[in-house]
Amino acid sequence: MALIQFFPIDISYETNQEGRAAIQLFGRTVDGKKICVIDPSFKPYFYVIPYNKEQLRNLSERILEIKIERENERYSVDEIKIENRHISTKPIDLLKVFVNHPKAVNEIKKEVKLIKEVKDIRENDINFTKRYLIDKDILMLNLMEVEGDLVERNLNVEITIIANELKQVSQETFSNPRILAFDIESYTPEGRYPIEDKDPVIMISFYSNDGFRRVFTYKEFKTNHDYIKFVDSEYSLIQKFLETLEEYNPDFLVGYYTDGFDFPYLKARARKNGIKLMFNNSNIKITRKGQSSATKIKGLPHLDLLKFIRHIMSGSLRLDSYSLNSVAFELLKEKKLDMNPQYIGKAFDEASLELEKYCEYNLKDSELTLKIAEKILPNLEEIARLINTTIFDVCRMPYSGLVETYLM
Repeated sequence: MALIQFFPIDISYETNQEGRAAIQLFGRTVDGKKICVIDPSFKPYFYVIPYNKEQLRNLSERILEIKIERENERYSVDEIKIENRHISTKPIDLLKVFVNHPKAVNEIKKEVKLIKEVKDIRENDINFTKRYLIDKDILMLNLMEVEGDLVERNLNVEITIIANELKQVSQETFSNPRILAFDIESYTPEGRYPIEDKDPVIMISFYSNDGFRRVFTYKEFKTNHDYIKFVDSEYSLIQKFLETLEEYNPDFLVGYYTDGFDFPYLKARARKNGIKLMFNNSNIKITRKGQSSATKIKGLPHLDLLKFIRHIMSGSLRLDSYSLNSVAFELLKEKKLDMNPQYIGKAFDEASLELEKYCEYNLKDSELTLKIAEKILPNLEEIARLINTTIFDVCRMPYSGLVETYLM
């Protein structure tokens, strides 16, 4: 049995062989080690309101019988409790329905809705990990203590522990996170925007808050910059991107418009090269909702700074546009290097001296992104604590989302 204090940074869940979900809290211990805390005790649930309370027992028995099986998925009801809650200050008896997996909530709900004695269903649309943070009253980035059993798992962390007891122990907050900024440059023919299916990624830069600097490219040229490293192909370049995330293992990965351009482009080029874009043995997931997208990496909060600046900070900034150049000048009084990206394809083809300047240009974009992150990260962290959610979510929420989460 081990007792460890740590700062939670990110939250996810895994599905075990029995088809049940276990919460995964990723963070860093007080002595700087990466940790994953696994809590298998928390069950997803939703509420069912009958037309009258005399129907509660009978309704409970009918719902317990619901089972759904399709291909490799099995959804079922684990248990049901009768509870008293309030709706608009009015007390009401209802059923709290626990299911075997977060995905089961929506599937079981559909079946429950068909039962004529059911008047309403509540709280079925609250995300499983968000529900966990709310119910457990966990403030991300604040010091916690876990007691449990150490286990061996392949999760790119130094400590993995199955929690028996988990609690917040103080208001001490996580300081000095490892932040890694990145930026990609794609082959850009003169006169048109790069196309995912045709134009490769030709360089990727990284810039951290503890001295790590790197630009990877696969067209060799003479250079005195020791931060420029050469690989042999686009395939190797994308692999090097994934290797860098694994080896450097930051607390936050930051970018500028990386939800909208960098990650979708990398995903498309990885597919073209037959590479699985993965971290922590899980796929890097890009979810789309309307015109917006979000890139989720298990155990590594990816922060697209453009979204927070556009949604939350825009009212206090004097900007002609939301470009990296405009935002960097407004917040830092610094600018991008004066290079025209539409000529990068020509410089790459010729391996000219200009290509070295484009590497400097690429690195400068990551540097500015890192500096913007350092400036606004305290705001992101404080809002995350205020509304009991992750910094990943805060970075992407409009004001309405922040208010809704605060109210929950």
